[in-house]
Amino acid sequence: MSMDICFIFNFSTERKLNPYSFFDIGRNNEYFNLELTKKTFGDDIQNQLPLLEYIIETSKRKDFKFSIYTSGLFLELLSAQNPGIIVKLKKLLDLDKLELLGGTYYNSVSSLYSLDLFKNDVEKHKKLIKSMFDYIPVNFTNSKNIYNNSLSEVISTLKFKSIIVPLIDWFLGDRNANQAYLSSDQKLTLLLSDYRRTKSIFNSDFKLTDGLVVAQVNPTKNIFEKNLAATLHSIKSRKTRFLTVNESISEHQSNELYHMPETVAMNSSGQELSFFTGNSLQIEILEKIKSIKNQLHSNKDNQLIDDLISLSAAENFLA
Repeated sequence: MSMDICFIFNFSTERKLNPYSFFDIGRNNEYFNLELTKKTFGDDIQNQLPLLEYIIETSKRKDFKFSIYTSGLFLELLSAQNPGIIVKLKKLLDLDKLELLGGTYYNSVSSLYSLDLFKNDVEKHKKLIKSMFDYIPVNFTNSKNIYNNSLSEVISTLKFKSIIVPLIDWFLGDRNANQAYLSSDQKLTLLLSDYRRTKSIFNSDFKLTDGLVVAQVNPTKNIFEKNLAATLHSIKSRKTRFLTVNESISEHQSNELYHMPETVAMNSSGQELSFFTGNSLQIEILEKIKSIKNQLHSNKDNQLIDDLISLSAAENFLA
C-alpha cells in the first residue's frame, strides 16, 4: 500500500478596518488602516516564518514538494518586509519543487455575492503572481474552499483546470475519497480536501491510506510546535510520495463526476459555510453588497470596487 500526499499551505492576511460610524458616511472614505495592517502582518509573520522557512528548507530534499496559496495582500507585504523569502520561492519554482495556486487577491467571499467581482479578485491575484514570479497558476483554490457546480464554468473561463473543493460525505457517498474527480460539467478537475484527514496526519496513530490525500494547512506557530518535521519523517518512512497539485491530477485523475449542487465551504479548521453566512448580520451584509455592486459597476469606480471586495475578506465575516 502506498500513499501520495498533496500538501497545500495557505497564507493570507486582510486589510485592517478603521473605526467607522454612521456619522462618517459621505464624509470619510478611509475604510482601512494601512499602518495597523502592516503592523499586524509583521506580528503574524513572526509566527508563520519558522514553518515557512522549514518547508522551504525541507523542499531541498529530493522527495519533498508542496503547493502554496498566498493572498495577494499577504504576498505584497511579504515582499516588502521579507524579500528574501520571495527569492527562495522563485528558486523552488525553477526547481519544480513548488506550485503556486491561483485564488482571490483579498481571500474574499466574493463568489457568494457577485461573480463579476469574484472574477476581478481572481484576475488581480493572477496578475500579481505573473508580475512577481513570471508564473501563471493553472490550478485554483477558492477562499475557504467555497464551491458549487455553477462555479465550474466561471473558473474554467479564467483559464484554470482544477479547483480544491471540500470533501462532503453526502456528496461523495461510498465512493473513493482518494482520487480526483470531474466537475458536473466536466470542465474542471476537483481535488477533495478533508480537514479531518489533514488533522489526522499530525497524529502519531495516522493510518496509511492507498491513493491521494490532499492536506491543506494554515501555517501557524502551533502547527510548527506540533513538530511538522517529525510528522514528515514519519510519513516518508511509510512509502509515501509528496506531490504538487498538478502532479496529483496527473497521477489520480478519474472519469467520475462529483456533483455539488448546493454552495458549500470547508476550510482546514473545519469552518463550513454557516460560519460566514449563518447569522442575521452576515446575511444582511451580503444582501447590502449585492444591492450596491451594480451601482459601482455602472459608475466604473475601480477604487470603490476594490474596497468592496477587500471588505468582504473571509476573516471579516468571522470577526
